[in-house]
Amino acid sequence: MLHRARGFTLIELMVVILIIGILLGVTLLSPLSATTQRRMQDEVIRLERLIENARDRALLDGAELGFSADDESYRWWWFDEDSDSWQSLEQGSFRPWDIHNSLRLVLQPEDEALQFSYDSDQGPQVLISSDTELTPFRMYVVARDNPKHKMVLESDGLSPVSWGRE
Repeated sequence: MLHRARGFTLIELMVVILIIGILLGVTLLSPLSATTQRRMQDEVIRLERLIENARDRALLDGAELGFSADDESYRWWWFDEDSDSWQSLEQGSFRPWDIHNSLRLVLQPEDEALQFSYDSDQGPQVLISSDTELTPFRMYVVARDNPKHKMVLESDGLSPVSWGRE
C-alpha cells in the first residue's frame, strides 16, 4: 500500500509567501509616509506659533516685523527705523530656519496680483505691523517626494493664522 506524503503544495507555499510580502510592504512603507506627514505637521505648527509670537512681539515692542521663505528655509526680519532698512533677526526662535530636506515651502501672497519673483535675502514677503495686522498669505509645506501631500498655513491678515491639510 502506498502512503501519500504529507506536506504543503507549491501553490500553498506561494500564497503564504505572497501574504508575508504584502504585510512587509505595508509595514515598511507606512512609517515613511507617516514620518513625512509628521514632519509636515510639525513644521506647520512651528510656523503658526512663530507667526502668532511675532504678532505679539510687534504689538509689545511697537515694531514692524516680517518673514520671508524660499524652498528650503525661512527667515525673520525687523524694520530698523534708524537705518530705514530691514534687518534679519538672528536670535532665539526667530533665527533663520532650514526645514527638513524631505519638505519644501511655497509662500504666496493672498492677492494673485502681488505674486512676483523674490529674493528672500532682501527683506520680508509677509509684513507684520505693530498693530498685529499682517499681509494676507498662504504658505504650503509640501512633501518633495509627492507634491500631492501638502499642508497649508494661511491668514486673511486680521484673524489668527490657521492651518490644515490641502
